[in-house]
This record gives sequence, C-alpha cells and structure tokens, in this order.
Amino acid sequence: MERPYAFLAEWYDPQPMMVREFLLKYYEEEQQVELFDLKTRRQFLKKSPLAVKASELYVGNEIVVHARVLKLVQFGDDFTRMSLESAVETSVALVTPDATRDNARLGAVLSLLEADFSLRKLKLVQLTESEAMEACSILQRDDGRRLFAGGRCVAVAVSGASAVDRLVAACGRIRDALGANGTEDLVTPAPDAHAASLFGAFAFGPSRNLRGTARFGADCACCVVRPHAVADKHCGHIIAMIPFEISAMELFKLDAKAASEFLEVYDGVVPDFQASVQHLALGPCLALELQGAGVVKQFRHLCGPWDLEFAKELRPDSIRAKFGHTTVKNAVHCTDLPDDGELESKYFFQVLQSS
Repeated sequence: MERPYAFLAEWYDPQPMMVREFLLKYYEEEQQVELFDLKTRRQFLKKSPLAVKASELYVGNEIVVHARVLKLVQFGDDFTRMSLESAVETSVALVTPDATRDNARLGAVLSLLEADFSLRKLKLVQLTESEAMEACSILQRDDGRRLFAGGRCVAVAVSGASAVDRLVAACGRIRDALGANGTEDLVTPAPDAHAASLFGAFAFGPSRNLRGTARFGADCACCVVRPHAVADKHCGHIIAMIPFEISAMELFKLDAKAASEFLEVYDGVVPDFQASVQHLALGPCLALELQGAGVVKQFRHLCGPWDLEFAKELRPDSIRAKFGHTTVKNAVHCTDLPDDGELESKYFFQVLQSS
C-alpha cells in the first residue's frame, strides 16, 4: 500500500475571513489527494484526483485543490521530510544583459534552465550601479559593473535536487553552448547556499523593490504564458518565438479573484470562460509586456486562433498550435484589442505590484 506524502496546509476562507488548517495527504502513484480539518479532526475531502508533480511539493508552495488555494506550510511527518526535503532545493541566478538583448538568446538560456530545473520566481529588472555592485558582491564576482550595469537583467529562482551545485554546473554549460567563443557569461549563479539565500532576498524579498522595466504606452501588448505551459517548461521556447521587444516580464501566481479580474473583459467573448479563469489560477504564469508598432495585431497573429483545432489547421507554426493542449490550455493569452494592451500590462506590472 502506497504511503502518502503529508503536509500541514493553510487555506484562507473568504466567507468567515479566517485561515483554516488542514493535513494534506498526497498519493503520488494514484495522483490523489485527501484533506483532514485539523480543528474538527474530521475528513474534509475524501480521496480525489489531483495531478501534481513531486517537484511542486515543497514547503512554501501553493497548490489548488477544488478551486481552493492551499499553502504548504510544514512537512506533516518525518517520512515526507526525509523523502522530499533534500530532493527540492532552491537556488538563484542573474541572467546578464548580454542574454536579454536578444529574445532568441534569452529564450535559449531559459530553455536550458527549464530542462534541469523548475522555475520558481523570475523578474526582468534594471539594476542601478549600486545594485549591480551589491549583486556582484553577493554572487562573488569582481566584474559586476561590466556584467550587470547598463542593461536589463533577469533575476531567476529555480528548484530541483541539489539545485545550488547543479545550477553552477548548468550555467557553465550555458556559457559553453551559447556564449561568444564559449567565454561570455550569460547567467551568473549563486556560488553556494548562503549566497543563494542572500541573493533571493536581494532580488525577491519583500523589503527590496528592484526597479521594474514596464513602460506601458499605446504600442504595447500583454502576453501571459499559461500555467500549463509554465509547468511543461515552454517559457523559453515561447520567448524565443517573440520578435517584439520584451519590455517587462515576471512570474506571477494569481488567486481566483485576480484571474477573474484580469480576464473579466473576455467574459462572454471567449469559450469556456470559467474554465479559463480556473486554469489561470492553477499555478504560476509568466506575464510579458511587449512593445512595438502594431504589436497587438501582429502578436495576436503569431499566437494563432484561440481554438486549438483551428490553430493547428490554419496556423500550424503559431504559438498555440505548437504548445497548446486544449481550448483552455492553449499556451498563451494575448491582448485582443489595441486599446486593451496598456490596461492589461498595468494590471500585472502596476496593480498587482501594489496589492
């Protein structure tokens, strides 16, 4: 009989406005979950199907169970701790301006990272000179001004088994494969676990506010790589296909309310609206602001029809035809009307930043 992984989990119940605590048990082979209410000491949810990857089971992550967003706050037993604690480690790196200047190159870098790790956090930032020097100090580089200042960087956090050591090795392979003459540093990793912790706080900590790069304006479009495409590790592939300037980019985890607010204007316009809202709140999504003359119309064409069968038939080289699964899981959201580009971009890169 399969022994389940166990976690203490929390869910914010909006009706009484209180946090409810559960014991969550996940049966990996059966791909089923059950919940026990810790206050009432009764079963809250009997065994139900839930497709979750082992890499998603770590303290601090959020998973969606029947439209409820549960945060895993603690291992539930020693078996789970011993099985998963060493299997999931987090590390961080900074993608340098040498990689971010070209979407094909940036996409290739991210694809190589996705091949070995799961993306946890990601943000396109513009470092000041003092921030570049601070990053240089944390990452133990003596050439930070050359590497990081004067251009946009991507701060990225990844997870996986022995992530700190493996990320150092992976960045070396990226340099050899994509760097000019095999010497150009395109990604600078944290050299050890202590540096990873410091740089994680520097890049993503609540007390820091690294300058974002969103510009908004009339000639912008919003692209959202849907949760299934993030989980399928297609972020890099999709970015490499985009011919427009990526002026802002960040990995977000939307709750049901935010997903509904963002897609509200499409209610009654797109098929399976409620299913699309639920999917957008299912896991991390990657939001991008794109800039260029006529970008909304041209990018919509590149994405292809919303309906996957139409996309494969009419535009087999489109993003949705290549990476979509269904009409709901169709790889990307794209701005439909030119007047909506700035509004959609502001929702991610302004409204959610201040909430």
